[in-house]
Amino acid sequence: LLNESSLSNIVPSCLSFPPFDGLNISLLTHTQTMLSREGGRTCPHVHHRSDYLRPLAGCVLYAAVCGRYVTSTDAEPQQTFRITPNDIEANQGDEVVLRCEIEHLAGRVQWTKDGFALGFSNEIVGYPRFSLNQNHSDGVYNLRITNTSYDDAALYQCQVGPAKHNHPIRAQAKLTVLATPKDLHAKYSRA
Repeated sequence: LLNESSLSNIVPSCLSFPPFDGLNISLLTHTQTMLSREGGRTCPHVHHRSDYLRPLAGCVLYAAVCGRYVTSTDAEPQQTFRITPNDIEANQGDEVVLRCEIEHLAGRVQWTKDGFALGFSNEIVGYPRFSLNQNHSDGVYNLRITNTSYDDAALYQCQVGPAKHNHPIRAQAKLTVLATPKDLHAKYSRA
């Protein structure tokens, strides 16, 4: 059975956890004493609305305030990038791999090219030279581009969508495709 003394000890300890830090919270004990956390201290206040509060309700109040942090997945690690893609300069015809690796992956991963979503599957429709080399269990989602062309020069973004208790994250890289001396010779010899 929780009493005023035990709640006095519980309130400051459970409210010091990050989700409750700085909040003003009140609990009603079975003796109708209102305990409130204000500015880092616990203050008893007499409550006159009723004569008693059932002990079970006191436990529910405790669970509502303290149990949320203990049982919540807020303490689970958040999805973060282990490896982000780097800006790359490639010659036309080169193979390029834009790396993207995620720790504690929770959301779905896709790449975009200049803001256009390339999708979630290994094969990217409409882009036969593009493929997604993925290993979900390791959080690896590398974008591979073979035989690069000038049309591939763009800003690419690895996007990890939101999931329960996880915010979306994004990392981008610029791909620049350079002309080779052979390409320049062919261009100017025609002129």
